[in-house]
Amino acid sequence: MPAVPSPTPWYVTASSLNLRRCPGVTCGRIGVLRQGDVVLRLREDGEWVEVRVVRTGQVGWVASEFLEEQPEAGPERPTASGSSAPGPPVPRPAPPGGPVKEEFLE
Repeated sequence: MPAVPSPTPWYVTASSLNLRRCPGVTCGRIGVLRQGDVVLRLREDGEWVEVRVVRTGQVGWVASEFLEEQPEAGPERPTASGSSAPGPPVPRPAPPGGPVKEEFLE
């Protein structure tokens, strides 16, 4: 198993990712990571990466396909200066449940 030279921060891209005792789907689950969680890559074993979870300090294995070097950007939203910046999703109002008032019909 090749060692990663120094722990590198990576970001979880899956909405839910199992943290396992060893590299493989048959290994027991020791935790669950969420999208955006930051982990430090410690070493690799094929398609699996041993990581340390920054939030908890827990060490375990995850499938490498669910890690990215950059955090996923949220939807664009205007800033005070008028430029766009990533941000949290903006909730949309629920559609009206009743008939549309005549004043809104064209």
